[in-house]
Amino acid sequence: MSVSSLPAEARLLLLTAGGREMDPALTSLLDGTINWDKLSLLADREQAAPVLLARLTELRPELEIGAALRRLAMVSAFHLRLLQRRLYETIAALDAAGIEAVLLKGAGLGHSAYPAFTDRPMGDIDLLVARECIPAAREVLLASGWAGGRKRHSDEVYRGHQHLPPFYDANGTPVWVELHTDFCSEGHPFRLATEAVLARARRLTVEGRTVVVPEVHDQLLHACIH
Repeated sequence: MSVSSLPAEARLLLLTAGGREMDPALTSLLDGTINWDKLSLLADREQAAPVLLARLTELRPELEIGAALRRLAMVSAFHLRLLQRRLYETIAALDAAGIEAVLLKGAGLGHSAYPAFTDRPMGDIDLLVARECIPAAREVLLASGWAGGRKRHSDEVYRGHQHLPPFYDANGTPVWVELHTDFCSEGHPFRLATEAVLARARRLTVEGRTVVVPEVHDQLLHACIH
């Protein structure tokens, strides 16, 4: 399926994820008819409302976007800031226990490929730690306000999976963390050795804070297969 075959709302949402070179195509779409309710539903599903709203406001400040999309963007931005706070609390606790965690997927990309963490839509936190550190890391998470997910997901379901059952915020907020033991699940054709991924990981300083993310080629591969 080509981009041109998608509905206008889907094309608009997709193009807002691009750079300034997408501006002419975005402007052309905005000159046509947009179903704002449909666009809001798509943005909500992809957790992209803040990025969408920012790009549309930048391109067409006078545009009548509608209250629904603005509300979605506000809620999504709050969720991302909550994720960021819980992420920093968690990696600080792991650091204090001598456990290095590599930030995967959205959390890693938000610190290395985007101007700001909140520019990268994401629904959860993904952390990769050495397999031998898993028991200690689990205890750190449980002591840091996370509740084990065994009541919702049995260990058997996750046998051979790349991460443990999710840990949910014990305070009841809609955020969770997945503690990865591997880059990919067992049998995956693009599986990389966890030890190699950890050894190649990059240490970045972001706003005075050190975070660890995968080496750029590892990160690109992980983004492509997930």
